[in-house]
Amino acid sequence: MRVAADDDSITATVVSVLLTVAFVGLSLLTLGVIYLSVQDFLQKREKEKFEKEEAERQKEEARKKRAMSRQKRRNY
Repeated sequence: MRVAADDDSITATVVSVLLTVAFVGLSLLTLGVIYLSVQDFLQKREKEKFEKEEAERQKEEARKKRAMSRQKRRNY
């Protein structure tokens, strides 16, 4: 009878350790996914900001070119 009780205790300990390891592993995996999601979001936001600034700069350059061409026409 004593042997059966020891087996149950060992089995319970092994199951408890495995469940703890699984919990820690899934927690790390979840944190990794959250980290990657945040990095992706920040990268997209930075890219959109850069594209917006680039478009504004190109519009400004186009305005300057048009103004220069108008000024050249007036000088003739």
